[in-house]
Amino acid sequence: MGQAIARHAVSALAITAALAGSAEVLIARIGAPLVGFWAPAGVPGPGILEAAGSGATAATALLVVVAAAGLPVSRGPWTLAATALPLAAVVLTVAATIDPSPGLLTASHLVVAAAAVGLARGAAVSLPAGRTVGTLAALGVAAGQLAFVATGDAATGLHRVAEAAIIALPIAAAWRLRAEIGHLGRVAAFIAATGVSAALVVRHGELAMLATWTFGATLTVPPLALIAAAAGWVLLAIGALRRPGVRLVAAGVTLPWIAGIQPAAIHHNLTGLLGVMLLTGLTAGHRVVEQGARP
Repeated sequence: MGQAIARHAVSALAITAALAGSAEVLIARIGAPLVGFWAPAGVPGPGILEAAGSGATAATALLVVVAAAGLPVSRGPWTLAATALPLAAVVLTVAATIDPSPGLLTASHLVVAAAAVGLARGAAVSLPAGRTVGTLAALGVAAGQLAFVATGDAATGLHRVAEAAIIALPIAAAWRLRAEIGHLGRVAAFIAATGVSAALVVRHGELAMLATWTFGATLTVPPLALIAAAAGWVLLAIGALRRPGVRLVAAGVTLPWIAGIQPAAIHHNLTGLLGVMLLTGLTAGHRVVEQGARP
């Protein structure tokens, strides 16, 4: 009973972290730069937005660290993939935040990548989002972390793998949960896809700039993938509003996007990993043994 209560509490913290991180993206990464560029000199708007963005960033950092540490602790039996590696990632990332030395930063990237891969390998097939979604999240997070320690073509290749996986994440999750989303959601997703299609034709440069600001994407993936991702995001958002069971999946998909392809803030190494934790079933009370084909 106590562990179940702890898991629910930490899951609520993780969802709150996704909301705070979304505010961070909208305010600190999009709103403040745009207003600072457009606003006349002397207008207090940019300063207000920067302060609000800093507050959202700090709140996200605190929530992510607590949730990322609390999930494996509340999980129960001690295992390397579900407990030791995530906790080691928390400790090393916090240490690297306090003292960003090259050694600590490298260790943080490597352990976060290892934890993401370990969680994906141990994921159950009966999860609401399916094992494929957890694997995509783990691939995106691990490749983004390893790109920090790689050089040359290897770093470029890892960045592109991470970008493709993160962009595919809302598409795969929305497809998996399509039965949970009503007709209104599909109509809204079609409208969103149409809007993004038009924006890619008319304002591709501006969209590429915003994508770089928000989650470090270069938009080298095919435009059809971006259109499908926009539709997937709308479907997940509407599903989360209508179905409580979709909320953890939506939060798990949101967190790697908040972290970015290669996180600019050290604590966002954990933000992406927390998303992997949610999508690979670390919030579940028990792990179901895989029995057949992977969805």
